[in-house]
Amino acid sequence: MPFYGRTGKDARFVHSKTWLIDDVWFYTGSANLNERSFFVDQELGAAVVDEETVMGPDGFEVGAFALNARARMWAEMAGSGEADVAAFLAMPLKMAVASFDWGKASHRHVTANSPPMSLTRRNRV
Repeated sequence: MPFYGRTGKDARFVHSKTWLIDDVWFYTGSANLNERSFFVDQELGAAVVDEETVMGPDGFEVGAFALNARARMWAEMAGSGEADVAAFLAMPLKMAVASFDWGKASHRHVTANSPPMSLTRRNRV
């Protein structure tokens, strides 16, 4: 299947990972958590520790970017909009994890008619 107009040995496949730790440290990129990704393969990533902090719903100071990114990613995975972003922003993390429908989110991007890669709505071509 062509991806970005390329086929065969010139084809590129983007398989990004996102790490979000304690709503403070945000990373997205292609690296896996292993030596090969860190020292052998050509990988690309970006990490953010935001200087702008906000009081999170758990009562801890967190990064504004990381908290917003988590809420938006969860709302997108849930197939909902801005109302759920606001709900996730206001919900303590433990409660948000417990109430999130992980089964629905995991099956949302993979259907019988899906391409062999998971793409977000924004990146579908």
